[in-house]
Amino acid sequence: AVGLIGSLEWIVISCNKRETDADEGWIMIPAENLISACQGTGTKIAAMVDNAGDVGGLADALQLGVDALCVDATRAVRDEKLWAACLDARKAKLAAKGQMEDDASTPTTSG
Repeated sequence: AVGLIGSLEWIVISCNKRETDADEGWIMIPAENLISACQGTGTKIAAMVDNAGDVGGLADALQLGVDALCVDATRAVRDEKLWAACLDARKAKLAAKGQMEDDASTPTTSG
């Protein structure tokens, strides 16, 4: 992915945990490295998440965070903590930019 930074509009990274992942912090170091590498290049990062505990760190990594969080809509509907964490991250990002929040209180699907 690093070699494509600057030539792609978006890079999508999977931050979904596997049962074999023993280290809870394995997501943050690679995400921070990509966030740092993408600064000023025009390439944005979308992170696929399935754990509410990872959302805050990804959304605020290096005080910048990823540009988008992606969740499985069917999982987000069932997992209130995951959906609440994503909404909180969105509210914080909008507040930091001085923007008003639009209606994003329920999960939606696209496509």
